[in-house]
Amino acid sequence: EGSTNGGNSWAFINQQSNTYTYANIADSSTFRVRVQNGVCQDTVSTAANMNVLALPQPSFEADTICLGSITSFTNTSVLFNGQTSSYSWSFGDGSGSSIENPSHAYSTSGSKQTTLTAVTNQGCTSSITNTAMVNANPVSQFQLSNVCQADSAQFVNQSFIISGSIT
Repeated sequence: EGSTNGGNSWAFINQQSNTYTYANIADSSTFRVRVQNGVCQDTVSTAANMNVLALPQPSFEADTICLGSITSFTNTSVLFNGQTSSYSWSFGDGSGSSIENPSHAYSTSGSKQTTLTAVTNQGCTSSITNTAMVNANPVSQFQLSNVCQADSAQFVNQSFIISGSIT
């Protein structure tokens, strides 16, 4: 149980614990604690200020590519109040990077669940996972027969693609 008065937050702790947890604090606050033992109590403690630090908002864009091409990742993360950040990428195929705007070559086609984690210089961490798409390459293939001069030639298309469609 607790209350707020003039920007000061008070907690009424009816236990012997050394820890009290405030959940979902959104703004910086000043805290004071008063300890009492039944009838006796101490004087109000000195105010302790707690700053609530903003989480980074990681976001990114990835090129849709064909197998064998390089995927470029563009980090579009948002930082607040002069924060700096380090980044950690997981490309969904067991490899990763710590470069802000990396490139990566995938060895297989398909949807790749890619995760970007941003860690601020204050130690606040946030992650986002998006899909990077690596398209299979079509295989161009056809059949034809020899013909005599002035005859019509027939081409039979036997091209295919592992996934998707040929247009």
